[in-house]
Amino acid sequence: MANKVPYTQPAWEGSAFNCPHCSAYANQLWRDLYFYDEENYPSIKNAKICFCGHCGKYLIWHEWKMIFPEFYGIEPPNLDLELDV
Repeated sequence: MANKVPYTQPAWEGSAFNCPHCSAYANQLWRDLYFYDEENYPSIKNAKICFCGHCGKYLIWHEWKMIFPEFYGIEPPNLDLELDV
């Protein structure tokens, strides 16, 4: 029987987790989110963006929930499952 691949679900300000884009367990670089209002760049309250250290793609979070990409928090299937399952 194959060993289960470790999986860490994405979490607000988590330093490392499995990326929803590439599935790799990778470090995450977090930054505040800002918008331009023609005079300055205020931050968006309770919003952050993080970048995957493996694929470089980004995730957008608001009020402690991931809003991009659409993500359901489901672990990948076990490696010992047959392909037709």
